[in-house]
Amino acid sequence: MRSLTILLATTLFLASCSDGPGSGDGVNATTLEPTLEELYRVGTVEGTGWEAFAQIRSVAFDAHGRLYILDSGQHHVVVLDTDGSFLRTIGSRGEGPEELRSPFAMTVLGTGEVAIYDMGHQSFLVFSADGEFRRSVRAGFEEGIPGARISPHGASGVVSVSRNMVMMTRGGGAPTPPTTAPIRRFDLSGQGEGEVLHEAWIPARESSTASAEVRVGGGGGARIQGPGIRAFEPQVHLAALPDGHMVVADTSSYRLLLLDAEGNEVKVVEHAVTPTPVGEAERRAERERRLVALQEGAGPQISMAGGGGAPMPIDQDAVREMFRGQIETMEFWHEIPVIAELATDAAGRIWLGRSGGVNRPGPIDILSPEGELLGTLDAGQGPIPDAFGPDGRAAWIETDDLDVPYVRVRRIEGLPGG
Repeated sequence: MRSLTILLATTLFLASCSDGPGSGDGVNATTLEPTLEELYRVGTVEGTGWEAFAQIRSVAFDAHGRLYILDSGQHHVVVLDTDGSFLRTIGSRGEGPEELRSPFAMTVLGTGEVAIYDMGHQSFLVFSADGEFRRSVRAGFEEGIPGARISPHGASGVVSVSRNMVMMTRGGGAPTPPTTAPIRRFDLSGQGEGEVLHEAWIPARESSTASAEVRVGGGGGARIQGPGIRAFEPQVHLAALPDGHMVVADTSSYRLLLLDAEGNEVKVVEHAVTPTPVGEAERRAERERRLVALQEGAGPQISMAGGGGAPMPIDQDAVREMFRGQIETMEFWHEIPVIAELATDAAGRIWLGRSGGVNRPGPIDILSPEGELLGTLDAGQGPIPDAFGPDGRAAWIETDDLDVPYVRVRRIEGLPGG
């Protein structure tokens, strides 16, 4: 039986939430007012070839403050100097072992090398900072592949939780939904394989089924089947600290699990926050949000690996119709998640974005590496940056009024614990 993989785009399946009822309960912290210094912005519809971004998947800084931008639409990584000037691109579109078929996520390793997870190769492709191909490290679907966010871990490793992947089958019924979300470390030195460091909790669910008739490859038909969708379902977030420790949170409560570099529990940090119940208004707003995102092309994409791991084209119109029907009849978790975002910065601070409503920003708590609450940013000061660098640098992936993607880089100053 051949398997298909659905990429669940966060713009469609994970709600952006606000500080609704109960979201501030038990969190008493000083309101922080950091200063933001604008450093540069890149990305425009009228830019040069490298600056006309098609789809920005990931951004990351190296230890010197240079910025790396994975443009999966153009199948390369753009490298910018500390002042935003163009340095080079890394990678190119193609079927060869050093080329990118379907780049999905990217980060900069502790060695300074650039690691790109490619769905088509089912492997990490590792390049030097200068763009020279170094090696390929297998990370196949059957072992649990990394999610959309991967974090450097040690000199040549990455950690991730594969929460954005749902397996579908070509005939034979839907697979059994997973009962845990494994946090996996991938050794990208070429000397070892991936290992599960921790099994995070996710709620049990029924094997409800979504299905569609699609055209695969050269035009042959197939029926694909997989689990249905459930809104507001608790997710698992992971962020790695600079020293290799990790922070894990499932979104159902304000509870952070601090792990050492080997995945052993070090500390639990909790605050009493009452989740917001899901009522008819929340269900209606979430359905509308997902349908609009689907209409605008921000919905799931399905890719299928053919011979040699090469991706096979699939009729995405049929996929969208399948999910449109699922959105109209989807199930709902009984509460809105407490946690919307989780990240760590170069100084080791933990950034936790709280939630409480549908499609509005919420407050952001800043904690020390040990979990001490340092203060809170008001809802209007979000969202959390998509990447943190040295000297307070941070990068946000944004879109303009014409939905053209760009990256904004600022320096954040005035936060405690730096």
